Amino acid sequence: MLTATADPANSRGAGRSHNATHLTALDNGNEIDREADAAGVPAQQNEASEEDISLEEISDEGIFNVISAFVDRYGSDIFDATYQHIYLVFVSLIIAIMIAVPLGVYLTRCPWERVISGVMGVAGIIQTIPALALIAFIVVFFALFKLPAIGRPPALLALVLYALLPILRNTYTSINQVDPAIKEVARGMGMKPFQVLFKVELPLALPVIMAGIRIAAVWTIGIATLAGLIGAWGLGYLIFRGLSTVRIPLLIAGTVPAAILALVSDWILGRIENWLTPAGLWKGNT
Repeated sequence: MLTATADPANSRGAGRSHNATHLTALDNGNEIDREADAAGVPAQQNEASEEDISLEEISDEGIFNVISAFVDRYGSDIFDATYQHIYLVFVSLIIAIMIAVPLGVYLTRCPWERVISGVMGVAGIIQTIPALALIAFIVVFFALFKLPAIGRPPALLALVLYALLPILRNTYTSINQVDPAIKEVARGMGMKPFQVLFKVELPLALPVIMAGIRIAAVWTIGIATLAGLIGAWGLGYLIFRGLSTVRIPLLIAGTVPAAILALVSDWILGRIENWLTPAGLWKGNT
């Protein structure tokens, strides 16, 4: 019976190679790639070993040292991705407000019920399409018409379409729910139609309109993470990099800022709503 015996020289050589790789990972993350390439180790395995080392350092060096190292390594990427994410959300939300609010006001004055139901139906259909499917459809549409199918333009269009429904629906519903008696009093005081709109209807409808904008902002922040799939950068780029390479720090670098951004934006919009809402409405609610 033959028994396989390990060559001591080969074992010592393998041990030295492993130790060298381990020490190199502790010193400099970039050296891991070169050591792995020399040994023929796939990049994904190399990145996984890097994460194992980082997890071990949590118990060895303390949580604050690990956080400091995390910020040093990924801070610039997080800042750049967050900036791009905010840009996508802010621009798409402004465009959606500029479209949905005037359109909602027009629908309250529109005498044709079919037009109202048709516009609301189209907005509702867009909202029911899964976000990833909508982005893919827009990419195909841009490609067919020889438009830039990769980058910000298709991402912005998808985000604008998704943000339309809550703003449009809340604008239309809130203005229609203004008490007719209040509008009649305003007309009796000699106000013209545009004065009734801007001095009576919109101020009374503002809390509901702002609620729709807050919903649209939170939705847009979440959907904007998918824009990383089509080269629009943002926090989604870090998330998908972390998923594809099973790197926990990259997942944290993408998901935590996205969650914080959604909470902060909702808080800021809430403060703006309080500032714009007439004092009489607050007194009436208390």
